[in-house]
Amino acid sequence: MAQLKKYSFDAYKQEFICDNVNYFYKILDMENDKNPDVIIETIKEFVRTEGKPVSTSQLRNIYDVIIDEKNHLKAKFFRPKLAYIAARQNKRGAKEFIMMLDELLKEVNSDSQFRNFKLFFEAIVAYHKYHFNN
Repeated sequence: MAQLKKYSFDAYKQEFICDNVNYFYKILDMENDKNPDVIIETIKEFVRTEGKPVSTSQLRNIYDVIIDEKNHLKAKFFRPKLAYIAARQNKRGAKEFIMMLDELLKEVNSDSQFRNFKLFFEAIVAYHKYHFNN
């Protein structure tokens, strides 16, 4: 019997390792990274391997709220809504995928980091649509 994949925030962070560098920690500063293509390709691969349980419409619903916010402190108040959305997920891995967004949003400490969070989220939505088109 195949072992079920363990979904957790730590497991998701491991998905961002490329050439022994953990790009997860560079997401919130990707505008300043000298090689953003590596981060973008890592995000693309992450969504391909981990994003299927979440529907495109669910991601768009979250994205539509986040993208209009300008202030990183006000965006923090969206975290309870993420928890609510995650709790409503029925597919294995969907809840954890959404809570990964919550964990990353928790790390945002400036408007600049929030801009990068939105770029990350935009890439998630785009590559999810590209890979799963649902």
